[in-house]
Amino acid sequence: MKCMLTGVLLLAVALTTGCWDTVTTMSPGETIALDEMTIGDEYVIDSCQVTRVAPGEVVLISASSLSIFSEYLDDKTQAKQRYLNQPARVEGLVTDATDWASGFADDEIEITFKVEVVEGVFDDVTVHCDLNTDFTAAQLVALLATKVTVEGKIDSLGLDSVWLYDCSIVPPR
Repeated sequence: MKCMLTGVLLLAVALTTGCWDTVTTMSPGETIALDEMTIGDEYVIDSCQVTRVAPGEVVLISASSLSIFSEYLDDKTQAKQRYLNQPARVEGLVTDATDWASGFADDEIEITFKVEVVEGVFDDVTVHCDLNTDFTAAQLVALLATKVTVEGKIDSLGLDSVWLYDCSIVPPR
């Protein structure tokens, strides 16, 4: 009982002193102090650089709002720092759906937008959404070629694709 009480006291001291606000860098033994975190704050670690990304507005990705891709084309690192782990809302036509019935991965839908060629780099862009709800194969097939709105968080960016995690389909109003 005495050891358990000591452990609880040590944990309480550790939580109140902010010792969880350090990150080990790529160099062994080095640490850097981070600002006090609040719920919703995210940190982006790129190589040895740690950047705090404050919660921002929802990133809208639709046929009329694809600036995320041109920003990635202009400056990959800056786009990642700005967008990774940010909430996003995607509006568009479902072009593919995958039912991971085995349970080792989340069901996935894909939304593809046709865009004008940007300096010969790409002519369409794709948003992959890992869904946070299990769907049957029939439900996923029913989503194909329908317009949906999906909300999730940005997991990764590419030249012509964005991956979202923890996605949910927003019911039509």
